[in-house]
Amino acid sequence: MSTRDSDKWSLPTDCPVEPKWFYQSEKEKIKFAWFLYEYACAYYNQITDSRNKLVSRWLKGQSELQLADFCAYYSKRVQESLGEFIHGHTNDILCDIGYIQVYCHRNSGQLNTELAFQAQKAMVYLLEICNTCPQQCLDNPSDYCIFFDRYS
Repeated sequence: MSTRDSDKWSLPTDCPVEPKWFYQSEKEKIKFAWFLYEYACAYYNQITDSRNKLVSRWLKGQSELQLADFCAYYSKRVQESLGEFIHGHTNDILCDIGYIQVYCHRNSGQLNTELAFQAQKAMVYLLEICNTCPQQCLDNPSDYCIFFDRYS
């Protein structure tokens, strides 16, 4: 994923998701939006690295941009559940299969279940990385995020 230390930041190099997809104005360039961007990239990588046969077959019908768009969409849909988690209203982040069904309405239930499982794995992976990040985006979600200025 990303390389983090106090002076350096590098974007995920193998993910076509764009940071600019996560804000519309300067005031929306916040750490929470950056986390959503990072999550979309983590989900993208989780899907493309999956060894599940259903996911592999599904990927063959998706362009990189289509997959990136799906991952950005999914990340934005999870933001409400993530917000509840950040504010301490719940102990869980819901990676809802329903979000996948709305976007990928032609998928089988089994494929959507697997994509939801991949979404959950991506979230766990990202939260583990975030524990060691000095930026602590989820502790200060409304703070301005300079990373958007560096990479957008």
